[in-house]
Amino acid sequence: MKKTIIFSCISLLALCCQPIYYKPNSLNIPDLQKKSDATVSGGLYTDAYLSGTEFRTAFSPAKNVGLTFNYFNIFEKNDRNSSGSPAWGRGYLMEGGAGVYSAQNYSTISFFGGYGRGVVENAYLISLQDGTYARSSLTYDRWFLQPGWHFSVDHLSFGCALRYIHLKYAKHHYNELYTPDKDFTRITKERDFALWEIGGLVGTRWRYFSAHIGGTYVLNPSVVDSRIFFNLAINATATINISAIIEAAEKGKPD
Repeated sequence: MKKTIIFSCISLLALCCQPIYYKPNSLNIPDLQKKSDATVSGGLYTDAYLSGTEFRTAFSPAKNVGLTFNYFNIFEKNDRNSSGSPAWGRGYLMEGGAGVYSAQNYSTISFFGGYGRGVVENAYLISLQDGTYARSSLTYDRWFLQPGWHFSVDHLSFGCALRYIHLKYAKHHYNELYTPDKDFTRITKERDFALWEIGGLVGTRWRYFSAHIGGTYVLNPSVVDSRIFFNLAINATATINISAIIEAAEKGKPD
């Protein structure tokens, strides 16, 4: 009887823990002004179920041309994937982009596109005695197009962007203990999905450093996951202006 109650509690917790099939990273809205501008950013990510970290860069190798790189890592808040938890989820995304920008006065208008690959994994505990988990994983390719706008005046900085996403779930795997739900089954059959996301940021900007709080909202999340109709993620980011530091160091050198 005791074992039955324990197993029932584990099953209930596993059902309450939402599987992760897709989560958006924050939008990289570059504040590029001229050739050789370069920034490096690191931040924290959170929503109702997940926490994570992000790393972003932006660089202008030529006039009005920009390159971006994004890394995104997430895990469920309840246990940080500890082996003693009844259920967990985690994932990551790595992507690069290229685009053009136009900077005038305090404003930068940009248009970027790019490609990345991500993985999401889910598991729930089957047996307390031997720690057996039912596990699944999805690997996806992601293409994006993103028009954006960034504005800075004095020490105030804010920006916004719209992002079109094409998702293609390239691989899937689950062990013999995992029972796919209807969304997992549909994802593995249809494979291709189109998503729209909007995002923004507001914060403070100084010569060498800036800090922002932002959010990303998926306009049509139920296309991938039928359980989700509201998908908003919040992020806090700190950015170092590498090019400004290098310029200041070069100016300080003796002739």
